Amino acid sequence: MTTTADVSVLVCRGCCCGSSQKHPDTDHDRQLERVTNAVLGQASARVVTTACLGPCERSNVMVVRAGSARRWFGDLLTDEDTDSLIDWVLAGAPPTLPTRLAARQFDPAASGSVMAQPVGLDAGALADRVEHILREGAGGWTLGVEGAAAEFAAPAGRPEVHRRGSVIEAVTGGGALRLNIEPPVTAFSITAPATGDLIALFLAVPRALLTAPATGLVDRGPDRQAIVASDREARLFDLAIGQATATFGVRTADPELQAALARWVTAPWYEVVGAIGPLLVTRSPHRVIETAAGRAEVYSAIPPPDGQSPVGAHTHLSPEHLEVGNELPTLFALPGGWAPAAMFHPPPGWKFR
Repeated sequence: MTTTADVSVLVCRGCCCGSSQKHPDTDHDRQLERVTNAVLGQASARVVTTACLGPCERSNVMVVRAGSARRWFGDLLTDEDTDSLIDWVLAGAPPTLPTRLAARQFDPAASGSVMAQPVGLDAGALADRVEHILREGAGGWTLGVEGAAAEFAAPAGRPEVHRRGSVIEAVTGGGALRLNIEPPVTAFSITAPATGDLIALFLAVPRALLTAPATGLVDRGPDRQAIVASDREARLFDLAIGQATATFGVRTADPELQAALARWVTAPWYEVVGAIGPLLVTRSPHRVIETAAGRAEVYSAIPPPDGQSPVGAHTHLSPEHLEVGNELPTLFALPGGWAPAAMFHPPPGWKFR
């Protein structure tokens, strides 16, 4: 039997999946117990439950991740369906699916996402527009992926903005943003058909230019690329979230936290978070999210599990959402071959002109 190392099964147990009201003939608790008992007996394999994965018409839904590859399965309602999934996972989730499981596989992106369209600006004109947006302090920016992202906004006023050629930086008390608007960075947008109001602006790069992500925690040493000069001696640790489009790291000058992180070098992010998550919350190191278009740095405190994110710059790190593997919010999509690097959320009524 092939090893199931670095394989996870994400089991939806939301409003429809796991519902005896919708599927009274399925023993949902037994299904979850069987999958959990089978998978957790294997090295480095795990089961994660989540509230809702979205495609409710395909309940019960499960997502299997093997390395960085993810496959979605729906209508898993019978013992035979569960047996097929368990056997395949225990075989190491190979590329070839058994017949029964192949019939349950589906593509979640095929369910009505709105496709962004090219903006049609050259790099210089686009940089001018981005600089204007940042100087106005309008809306907010997201760098990262679903489940591991930084949000940058300046709700209390306009940020301090500097520009050097194609590089634009904005700094607030809670965080900082650096965007490098040079080829091959390209802009795409989604607008409201009736009014022309901007719904979302994306900075993207050709997917072929991305490199494979790290698979375990990396100590990158002093963060020489820090936006604020005083942070450049602090050590940056890449949590290795397994996404090619973005990295999520923590930066600290705290010797105790540095030592705690260093003990987990090469470990997968979920083991690191599981082991020292409370320490990370208590010490609240800077969070650094990098993409092909730049970086976002968040200085605000990490809220406790029952707390709320602060207004302004903050981060999200959600294991169950990260396991899904979505790069963009479910309703949005970029043309084939393009990978997201940043997303601008405009205020109501904003027009990109």
